[in-house]
Amino acid sequence: MGVSESLDRFFEISGRGSTISTEVKGGVLIFLSMVYIIAVNTGMMVAAGMDESACYTATIVMAIIGTLLMALYAKFPVAQAPLMGVNAFFAYTIAGTMGFSWQEALVAVLISGVIFFVIAITGVRKRVLDQIPASLRFGITAGIGCFIVFIGLQNAGLIADSTTLVGLGDFSDPAVILAFFCIILTLFLYAMRVPGAVFFGMIVTAVIGVAIGVIPLPNELVSMPAMPPVGAFMDGISSNLLSVDFLVAVISLAFVQFFDSTGTLMATGERAGILDENGNVKCDRAL
Repeated sequence: MGVSESLDRFFEISGRGSTISTEVKGGVLIFLSMVYIIAVNTGMMVAAGMDESACYTATIVMAIIGTLLMALYAKFPVAQAPLMGVNAFFAYTIAGTMGFSWQEALVAVLISGVIFFVIAITGVRKRVLDQIPASLRFGITAGIGCFIVFIGLQNAGLIADSTTLVGLGDFSDPAVILAFFCIILTLFLYAMRVPGAVFFGMIVTAVIGVAIGVIPLPNELVSMPAMPPVGAFMDGISSNLLSVDFLVAVISLAFVQFFDSTGTLMATGERAGILDENGNVKCDRAL
């Protein structure tokens, strides 16, 4: 049995109506489309007070581990990376509005992660999801998506007032105009059903940004980022963790993890045609 036959058999590629060449092209395109998470997630963590280089490394390492688990253990065609939405809640709410240090916020992430893990491996997650209408699951995911969109529009300068949600950004700023152009271009490509619309939207915008001087060229092509400090959350163990606010943070994180990740699995599973007749994820290992 050759390599291609072994890959086909292991990942059930033919059985799912695909080919190895399609999966390779899709994998490259997915990587190029989601690699922005490295920069965006790092930027959010820096806003919380964390080290930029260490967060850059941690983002990449966790994306590698998550994607390998989904591929080799669950055999589910979904790439994983730090959850967009949770990172915004971590940086701007827990470590921002609520006033916790980033080390204390990491403790909240750890506890909520343990809760989520227990719910997943005991099968409670699947039983709960089977009882929740699909419309509610997608609605919660859409709400979280709107929150992420708001954060993106704010960081791009398209929204001026983050408190009242009123007021447009400064459209005399070339960076704001470029961000607006990127959104319009990407939506147009998506509406025209261009494969890789998000990727091509980012590439065209990046080229234009470099040409007009909005996006600076890197000083070096290769560099080694710092390793993240393992166990940094230990510095966050304090009396603040006994507060009601901390309990709210843990519950909120667990809630977002539960529904956002499930909504993503459902949405991607639906596009791939690998959901059951009730619209639920058939792969228990993916859950």
